[in-house]
Amino acid sequence: RELRKVLIAFPLDGCEQKRIESKLAAFDRLLIGQKESKRKLEHQKLGLMQDLLTGKVQVNVEQESAEPVNA
Repeated sequence: RELRKVLIAFPLDGCEQKRIESKLAAFDRLLIGQKESKRKLEHQKLGLMQDLLTGKVQVNVEQESAEPVNA
């Protein structure tokens, strides 16, 4: 009985519904692209960390420009 009291908005016509659908689809594509970019960056980060930890890549730090990190 309580659900019957809830008002639900519906698109007025098919054209409005298509515009809403188009915007949601565009957002989904954007979200998928962002997730893929994030996954690629995380993969790259893991590879770089592995190279640094195994000594494949050396890090050259100049003494005068090195600043302590405050944790």
